[in-house]
Amino acid sequence: MNLARSNDRTGLLKAAGALLALAIVTTGCASVRDLRRSTSQEMSGTTYEREAEIDGHERRWQFYVPPAAGSDPRPLLIALHGGGGTGDYMESVGGFNALADQQGFVTAFPDALNRNWNDGRDSDFSPSHRDNIDDVGFLSKMIDSIAGETQIDMARVYATGISNGAMMSLRLACDLASRIAAVAPVAGSMPTDQMPRCRPSRPVSVLMINGTDDPLVPYDGGVVAPQFGERGTVEPVSDTIGFWRAANSCTQGPAVERLPDGPEDDGSSVVTFSWSGCADSAAVELYRIDGGGHTWPNGPQYLPVRRVGQTNRDFDATEHIWEFFTAHSMARIPQSV
Repeated sequence: MNLARSNDRTGLLKAAGALLALAIVTTGCASVRDLRRSTSQEMSGTTYEREAEIDGHERRWQFYVPPAAGSDPRPLLIALHGGGGTGDYMESVGGFNALADQQGFVTAFPDALNRNWNDGRDSDFSPSHRDNIDDVGFLSKMIDSIAGETQIDMARVYATGISNGAMMSLRLACDLASRIAAVAPVAGSMPTDQMPRCRPSRPVSVLMINGTDDPLVPYDGGVVAPQFGERGTVEPVSDTIGFWRAANSCTQGPAVERLPDGPEDDGSSVVTFSWSGCADSAAVELYRIDGGGHTWPNGPQYLPVRRVGQTNRDFDATEHIWEFFTAHSMARIPQSV
């Protein structure tokens, strides 16, 4: 499988489009307003922007549909931005739309309220946490809305994210397992408050990508970003992996592999761990980046190394996440909730 992608990630969703403010799309969950329909010059598919009032809040998301390739339903990949980010920025970090053009899946980039997801931390550092915003419900309704506009294979709905978005993807694995086939959190771990509440209704495949020198979400667990005040705590990556191995009843592994160093001297190296023999053909994998920081492997070094740590260049997180997702679908197509 050739997963080569364009390296130009910063302008994929920036092309101007016609404003269709009067267009209304009616779904089973809400009245969804069509904010924009645009075809990017770099992309060959179409980006749609939507907003709807859900639980009394204006919620926004965008999704990208690659060129039609037959009438078969396509997978949906949801990418969740980190704290302080936006869906637009998340696309520029991961570059998933370019890969979607090649591989034929639909992408979605939702916006959190006030730029923070309610990821399960019992904290009041953001309005989403303080007001206990139902982001699980919002994302479930977003899935329904997108499925009402384009054919989605409901057995192949996936979620990934970075930092706060990574923790939110793990919460979806806990609370929306009936709809999510696999998750791939990057630079995130299970919030300490969330772990005892996590009771997935079915096995969910989990790929974790974490740097051992992450200065914001500590690899060995503890306080999240203490330099910014009280933001809750996370479990060690090893404990989060252990939780999902047990939840998925995995019996084999780990298989361990060290990835070859890339041509760029990035000061980090990668060891992978894989567990199999899990229920419903699920799997659990860890990409441990020794010396890696709070970054997206092969993505932009968006802040100085002294602030977020080193970006690994030995593998491309976007491509490896999609390869992991393609290997895992749900045994049964779930009903909408």
